[in-house]
Amino acid sequence: MLNEFVTGARAFLAGFGMWRSRPSLMALALLPALGVLLVMGGLLSWLGVWLVGLVPGWTGFADGWPGWAAGLLRFAMASGITLALAIVLIVSFTAITLAVGDPLYTRIALATDELLGGPVPNQSAAWTTWLSDALRLALQGLLGGLAIALVGLVPGIGTAIAAVTGFLFSSWLLATGLIASALERRGFDRTARARLRRSRPWRVLGFGMVAQALFLIPGGAVLMMPTASSGATRLARSLVGEPSL
Repeated sequence: MLNEFVTGARAFLAGFGMWRSRPSLMALALLPALGVLLVMGGLLSWLGVWLVGLVPGWTGFADGWPGWAAGLLRFAMASGITLALAIVLIVSFTAITLAVGDPLYTRIALATDELLGGPVPNQSAAWTTWLSDALRLALQGLLGGLAIALVGLVPGIGTAIAAVTGFLFSSWLLATGLIASALERRGFDRTARARLRRSRPWRVLGFGMVAQALFLIPGGAVLMMPTASSGATRLARSLVGEPSL
């Protein structure tokens, strides 16, 4: 288990090596991520403030409770909503950025394949495929985020459990979205990709947790996207038995 986790984490970190090999391409690939972040960040920040502002109205039944109890309930609900929105933001950001910057990220992935040796896959998916995958991931993020938000309503430890669960869940979805393109180019459809991920869950989770941790750093989601694209190619190669480091 630990070796698998470390292998996944190393795949992401090895992606930094492309900054040395193709610095101009990696720098150019920052632009799609920056544009998507500015648009989505503004939209979802407004939506988050609006939804959290509705919490007092949603919890009017607690007006007669002791002050600490009503405050705890409202804090838990606001935290859960914020967490759910954060999961949707991260998953949607990744999917949309990969779609918007597909030519650049594909070039990074192909350059990574060339660097590591072996046949370079050139099969590509139709735009309807990546759109379907993006919507599917966003829906999974929304439904999972709402479920985790409900866990956050449990008094006492609910918020902590929701935070940990949310991190793990979004890490898995993030890895799923990042490696989809590299596996599609190798001829894996959605069902085959899911089967492959389940065969090495700790490797996928190790990759996703490192990516998620770095994405949560202010500005990290933008700065890490080129690295994530190269790292995802390395992870995909390791899952199918190709040289990856």
